[in-house]
Formats: sequence, C-alpha cells, structure tokens
Amino acid sequence: MRHPDLPLRTALLLAAALAPMAALAQGFIPPEQITQFGRTYTLAYQDVAPNGRALYEYTSAGETVDNWTTLVTLNYAKDLVSDPATWAKAVKASLDANTPKPHYALYTAKGNGYARFIFEPDGTHPSYESNIHKSFHTPACGGLLVLQYAARYAPSEEQGSAGKLVRLRTIATENAKQTVELERSDWVPACR
Repeated sequence: MRHPDLPLRTALLLAAALAPMAALAQGFIPPEQITQFGRTYTLAYQDVAPNGRALYEYTSAGETVDNWTTLVTLNYAKDLVSDPATWAKAVKASLDANTPKPHYALYTAKGNGYARFIFEPDGTHPSYESNIHKSFHTPACGGLLVLQYAARYAPSEEQGSAGKLVRLRTIATENAKQTVELERSDWVPACR
C-alpha cells in the first residue's frame, strides 16, 4: 500500500487503547488466494512478526507488490481485540494525523468497521490511491484482522483545479461502490 506506516500506526493506536481487552489468541490462517471485485489475487508477500502481527499482500494479473494497480492486503494483529466502533475511532485518529490528510469516511455495519479513503498525488506519489478497509472482530481468530483493497489511478490529464476535482469525484464514486461491494462480500477469515 502507498502509506505502509498507516496500518502500523493504526495497529499501535489500537494496541495502546485496547491492551486491557486483549484475549488469548487462537490464530488466523491466511489464504493462498482471495477473490474480490471480480479478480483472483494470489499471496505475493508475507511478513509475520514474533509478536503475532502479520501482513499478507495479494496481487493479480502478474503484478508485483512493488508495481501494482490493485492490491489486496490482510493485516492481522494477534491478541488485539476491539469492537468496530473502537477500531473506526483509531483509524480516524491515524488518518487525521497523516500529512497530507486523505479524504475519508468511516462507518460500522453488521459487526464490521469500514474505512474508505483517497490519497491525492503528491511529490513522492504521482498517482491517486483509493483504499477501502473492512475490519473483522472474530473471537476465533484471537485478534483483529483488516482486509484492505487499494487501487491506483493516474492523475487527470487536465492538472487544473477543475480537472483534479473531476478525477477525485470519479475515484470517490468508484471507491464508494467498491465499499458497498466489500460490505456485501461473503469472504470471512479462516481461523483455528
């Protein structure tokens, strides 16, 4: 994802806020493949830390984790137990602390938390990046799992304010539709 420290910041905020709620962990079993948004994504990268935090990145269409147009990421925080509202508050705090601040919306529904946000291009990142997150608060997993979907978009041909606004509105409309699709998705984490 574009801002790799964002999930880490969110996890750290959650860890500090929710330490008293930690429970004995069971464990998350990462899938080899995930099908979302009409594509099948294959596990391309994983990083599992001794403390139980884990990152799994999935790519499709021959893309890599360094060069992608769409990317699915699973973030697992073993022993971090929260409810969707607390998760959403921690994500809000993390997004508000980000510079530049992305456009975002957060909500909870049916036992999950949802975050949708868009980063505009800047000096370091030449493309827009649209992200949607769905949090899973499944006791059997022994921790918090967040499914993230990211998509990159080229900047508008017209770089003036009007062109940027049109591009941002187009991305925001697609981001909102994908969030609804993710909310309706039947994918759930496998746990032991």
